[in-house]
Amino acid sequence: MISSNSYHYFLVYCLRGATVSYTVLVPKSAKKYDIVVLGAGPAGLTAAVYAARYNLKTIVFDMGFGRSTWFQNYSNYLGFPKGVKAMDFRDLGKQQAENLGAKFHMEEPVEKITPKNDGSHTVKTKQRSVTADAVIIATGIEDVMPNWDENYEYEGKSMYWCILCDGHYVNGKRVLCVGKDADGVDMTLKLRQFTSKLTFVAEDFSKIPMRELAKLHEEKIPIYEGRFKKVTGQPKGHVKSVTLALTNGQEKTIATDAIFHRLGIQPYNDVAGKLGIFLDERGLAKVDPSTMESNITNVYVVGDMRHDSLHQVHAATYSASRAVIAAYQKYYAKKFHVR
Repeated sequence: MISSNSYHYFLVYCLRGATVSYTVLVPKSAKKYDIVVLGAGPAGLTAAVYAARYNLKTIVFDMGFGRSTWFQNYSNYLGFPKGVKAMDFRDLGKQQAENLGAKFHMEEPVEKITPKNDGSHTVKTKQRSVTADAVIIATGIEDVMPNWDENYEYEGKSMYWCILCDGHYVNGKRVLCVGKDADGVDMTLKLRQFTSKLTFVAEDFSKIPMRELAKLHEEKIPIYEGRFKKVTGQPKGHVKSVTLALTNGQEKTIATDAIFHRLGIQPYNDVAGKLGIFLDERGLAKVDPSTMESNITNVYVVGDMRHDSLHQVHAATYSASRAVIAAYQKYYAKKFHVR
């Protein structure tokens, strides 16, 4: 069935003095923009603000979820002495970009990007197609979290993954550290800067080198092999205890004030992968560090989807500003015939 949203309608034709109406379907041409941004987290919003301030016609498509839609507080971003909630940060950034003329389509993820012969790209969602001289991908990643019902309600309240962002919250507190490999052990050891009350748990010790587990033994950090069975919190979102189902068949309940996890990431790289952007072994995009441009001409990747991301808000915003500046240099040269 052909959608009425995709076509113009025209009435024509007369036959033997009687007017006969025909519906002639003529495809709409895709609306033209200077820059299309995928994602409305800190990186995508920064790209929208910078592009709009260049007087570039800008449109943003967002999935409606991601790291910046959790409950966490950004406490190490300059200018917010008391920190700022991630969702408030998003809302402020969106308002700022909209005030400059950027257009937004929230909860409308991009399905496909198609390069054109002139270096521009067609960007398609379920609802529309647009074309743009440059595309900035800021789709981000998802952190793999310990698995239990309503785990998302704890993220950013008493469950964390970033030591630099949130280690300060656990000064002197009891912390249950959850890992799956040497990276999880490393996280646990680094948390000693903030507290000595640490416990480590992993579902499968066979995936962790023995020399890494030995480091925990040397520091007298208790370790358990098992999975989460039950989490209690009061009020909801603030953990009080975790019950583990151990691999030896027993259960162990651990009183704790916080959970730190390092269980890997899942990049939102579906569109980038289909486009042919080079990805590393983790699924993150390889880009030119000076411009953030990928191997696909006029397609830039910024924020946490970059292979060298620091996973910090300030780093995400920096990468977005570099990408827009680079894209504008190309736009300016083309528009004003500058060599």
